[in-house]
Amino acid sequence: MSFRVHVNPSSIRPAASDPVGEIWVSMDGAAFPGERYTDFVVRSLVSWAAPVGAAVAKRITWRFFDDPHLIRFQDSDGGLNAVGCREDSQRPLASCETTWTEVRTELAAAARSVAHSPAVAPADGQALLAIADAASTW
Repeated sequence: MSFRVHVNPSSIRPAASDPVGEIWVSMDGAAFPGERYTDFVVRSLVSWAAPVGAAVAKRITWRFFDDPHLIRFQDSDGGLNAVGCREDSQRPLASCETTWTEVRTELAAAARSVAHSPAVAPADGQALLAIADAASTW
């Protein structure tokens, strides 16, 4: 796979607003924003799912919450480009060619693995499982 969403359920810890844990993306083997990057795991996955589920647009953006990192997805002839960069720069820090199917599959797998973490509230866990289930119908 050229595109992969990584989460480490054992790293997830409760926080005042949202559980924090390791979450990052690999694009052609490059970890973005960095390997074992920590951020708001549930908030990130839920916010990333909305535009993917409605991916009728040719371009969507995923944002990380802790720093100004983002991933831009853009349909291109014959594929989907994913580019990771800082919000204040257009310089790519990681990129790859992928497909919407691969992105949805990775998002669903990450949501499913985080849903059962003891640090995740039951309602958030159910929301993550709903994302995972919905991904197969997008």
